[in-house]
Amino acid sequence: MGYSHNFFAIDIERLQSVHGSKDHDLLRKVLKDHADDVEDNDAFFEEEIEEGEMPNTATALRQIFEGEIQSNVEGAMYGYALQMIADQMGQLVEGGEYGVGAVRDQPFHSLLLQSGVPISIPLPSDFPEIGFLSRDQISDELQRARNYKHNLGPDSTLTPYQQRMAESEEIIDDVHAYIETLEKAQAIGLGLISFRH
Repeated sequence: MGYSHNFFAIDIERLQSVHGSKDHDLLRKVLKDHADDVEDNDAFFEEEIEEGEMPNTATALRQIFEGEIQSNVEGAMYGYALQMIADQMGQLVEGGEYGVGAVRDQPFHSLLLQSGVPISIPLPSDFPEIGFLSRDQISDELQRARNYKHNLGPDSTLTPYQQRMAESEEIIDDVHAYIETLEKAQAIGLGLISFRH
């Protein structure tokens, strides 16, 4: 199975406020409702956790809520912990039959890819890839995605790879799935956060 995005419609400011909130009730809820995910993450990253390269999942979650995040570790676990928080606080949204594979391969300059992570955590060196859009940015992102064909041609600022891929059926389907995802988040009236892995 290939990589794909997990999108959550969410109030971005509310999500950002979790960092350092010391909201122990919400932390307990996340730990309880995502117990299987916590166990799976810890098993997958067992070696890195044992070698001190990253905290275990529960510790990463606690550190986010306490606002005491380690800066000298691999950021992947914090990214997956943030996804659990987003899942708890937001609503999963998905467009297309198979979801969205890779916004970065789509033939337009996406705001999602420019935003980074909404809270201060060490960046994952690999996955998950994280990006977000405020509620107000969704309209602009929708316009960029809908107008992707206007970005093609000799004056394009797209990468050569994006130019070549722009007419492939797979990329066109992916753009339409992303548009559908954005429309769903817009209809809900919230921002959007993405975790790609």
